[in-house]
Amino acid sequence: MNTSGITPFRYLVVVRLKEATKKKGLIELPPGMVEQDQLRETRGEVIESGELAFTNNGVAYTEVSPGDLVSTRQYAGSKFEGDDGIIYTLMNDTDIFGKVEKL
Repeated sequence: MNTSGITPFRYLVVVRLKEATKKKGLIELPPGMVEQDQLRETRGEVIESGELAFTNNGVAYTEVSPGDLVSTRQYAGSKFEGDDGIIYTLMNDTDIFGKVEKL
């Protein structure tokens, strides 16, 4: 269910990215202390996609639905705070590499 308050148009997709965590020895650093540029991969959950996302000339080339877990480009899209207070990323469908099993 999309509680972000934004409905993406055309080829755009709303994704909630996972919080980055990292362990240093036995101490787990909080998400705010982990530098985003240290991550090689960014994963998230698809919240909603525009009507033309994941299509080529109107023909779907992959099945991506809200709730699917995906791997994305590290610096893709624009971040915004949704109506529910959660930070979301609005990105192009081509910035999503593929589905993943877990965050």
